[in-house]
Amino acid sequence: MTLTISQLPAIKTLLDLVRPSHLDSTIHSNARLHPVEYSPQILIPNDFDVFFKKYSQSQVGTRPKLVSIDGGNYTTGNVSDILSLKESSLDVQTVMGLLGKEQEVTLYQVGDITGLESFNNFLDALDKSYCAGDDPNVDGVYPNTQPGGFTGPEDCGGESAALVISTSYGYQEADLTPAYMQRQCAEYGKLALTGVTFVFSTGDSGVAGWDGSCLTADGQQEQGAPGFNPDFPAGCPWVTTVGATQIVPGNGPDASKESAVFQRYFTGGGFSNIFPRADFQADAVEGYLKAHVPPLPAGVFNASGRGFPDVAANGLNYSVAVQGELILISGTSAAAPTIAALLTAVNDARLAVGKKSIGWANPVVSFRLFPGFVRGSCADWTTRFSALQVSRNL
Repeated sequence: MTLTISQLPAIKTLLDLVRPSHLDSTIHSNARLHPVEYSPQILIPNDFDVFFKKYSQSQVGTRPKLVSIDGGNYTTGNVSDILSLKESSLDVQTVMGLLGKEQEVTLYQVGDITGLESFNNFLDALDKSYCAGDDPNVDGVYPNTQPGGFTGPEDCGGESAALVISTSYGYQEADLTPAYMQRQCAEYGKLALTGVTFVFSTGDSGVAGWDGSCLTADGQQEQGAPGFNPDFPAGCPWVTTVGATQIVPGNGPDASKESAVFQRYFTGGGFSNIFPRADFQADAVEGYLKAHVPPLPAGVFNASGRGFPDVAANGLNYSVAVQGELILISGTSAAAPTIAALLTAVNDARLAVGKKSIGWANPVVSFRLFPGFVRGSCADWTTRFSALQVSRNL
C-alpha cells in the first residue's frame, strides 16, 4: 500500500481534531516545526514542485525556510547521488505536505559537505551555554580546514529553537560514552522545559545497530553477538521517540489490523543500557514484561532500562519526489516527521486559545508495547517493540 498525502485520512482526521477548521485562518506564527538535516544530506528544490503537483497543488513553488548552522546549505552537495537525497526529501516533503501552505516549515541544515557535524553541534547553535563541552572526537570543530569545510566560527547560541524539532538520524549507545550521552540528554530535558518537543526516529534495524551488529557480553558491537544494541538518543527520556507500524497485508486501510512494521525492515525499539526506566512508562513496561516475557536468555536486554519507542506511525511506502521522480521510501524516518506534524497541529490549537506549547510530550502520549517477536538479527531475534500513535490530554 502506497502512503501519499492524498491517502492519509487517519492523519488528516487527527489534524482536524486537534486543529479545528475554524482555526485554519489563524495559524499561530509560533507553532513552528523545524526538521533537522545533517550534511551531506541535501535537497533538490525542484523536487518539491514534483511532489506538490501530485499531492498538494496549492503549495507548488513553496520551499522550506533555511536556517544554516556551521555552513549548512541544503542545495550544496552531490545531487547525482540518490542516497544523499532520500532522507531530507522524505522528511521535509512529509511535514510540508501534512501541515499545508499556511504553516511555514523551517529547515535546520547542520554542517558543511565534509559531514563532521553532530547533534551537539546543533544543540550548540540553540544554547550558548552548551558549547563549551563538545568532544572533538565526536563533534565537528570549526573553523574546519578540510577542503569544502566551513571556515567561520562555530554557531554558538545564534539560533532560536522551534517548538517541535524532528530528527530522523541517530547513533547506537555503544558508539558513545555514557557521560557524552547523559550530558546531551540533559540538554534535551532543559530545552523541553522551555516548551520544545524533540522528536527522534528509532532506526530501521530492530534491536540491532544500523549495520546489523549486536552487543557482546563486554559491550562490543559485533555481527552475530547476542545482546540488543539500543539507539541514542532514543533511550533518552526527554525526547519523544517514534517507531513504525504498517497495515497487515490484505486488510486495506483497516487500522485495526495495524502491526509493528515487518515488511522491508524492522522498526527500531528496545531498552536503553544507559538510561533507567522512566516513571511515565513504568506501568506499561512492567505489564508488558509480565504478560509477554520474551523467550530470550537473561542479560540479552536491559529490562530495567528506558523502553522505546514512545509512539508510532505508519512507516511503510511513503511517496517522495527524488531527482524529479516519485519513488517509495520506508522507514521510521517517515514516521517521525508524521508524528512531529501532528504535535505541531496540537501546538497550533493550544496557542490559538492562549495555552502553552506541549514541550515534553512523553507523559501525555499513550504508551503500549505490541507483544511478540519475529525472527531477525541479534542472535537470530529482533523485536517488534512499538507503540500506538494515540495522544491524550494534550
